[in-house]
Amino acid sequence: ITSSGRSMFLKFKTDSINTANGWYVTYNTQTIPFCNGVTNLTAPSGSFTDGSPTSTQYVPNSNCSWLINPPGAISVSLNFSYFATQANFDEVRVYQGSDNSGLLLGAFSGNALPPSLSSATGEMFVQFTTSNQTNATGWGASYTSSNQTIIDAVPDTVYLNAGAGNTTSFQLN
Repeated sequence: ITSSGRSMFLKFKTDSINTANGWYVTYNTQTIPFCNGVTNLTAPSGSFTDGSPTSTQYVPNSNCSWLINPPGAISVSLNFSYFATQANFDEVRVYQGSDNSGLLLGAFSGNALPPSLSSATGEMFVQFTTSNQTNATGWGASYTSSNQTIIDAVPDTVYLNAGAGNTTSFQLN
């Protein structure tokens, strides 16, 4: 018998007339990861967690990632709302770009709340890895993105990509 949930109920009923030697049962459990692989986050803003239920510790040996890439975004900001991992063993790493080969924006472990992070590429990659040792209650974060650039300048003509051979100009008023 296999249960797909977190619990199983076994009921033994007897007629109280016939008797026998009884019965014996064994069971085993498997730790199911709360997160798995890469999760794509494409909404302009949102929130996500390590995947563990509230007040529950995350599982050992996790390797989970989140790619924040809203269409049309030119920047992404990330803020952690809570943070608790096993110091020096379980780590959240945040990269600018679409994978862990991009610029490392920060690596965080322990109980200190990480600072706000920003990616100037419109993509951010978050990777969470855990050891097979002690676990903690995990972390949660929210992100926002922008598809606009604010240029603060005096009225003038601004040339974009002038050094690349193409020139686009517009007036600031």
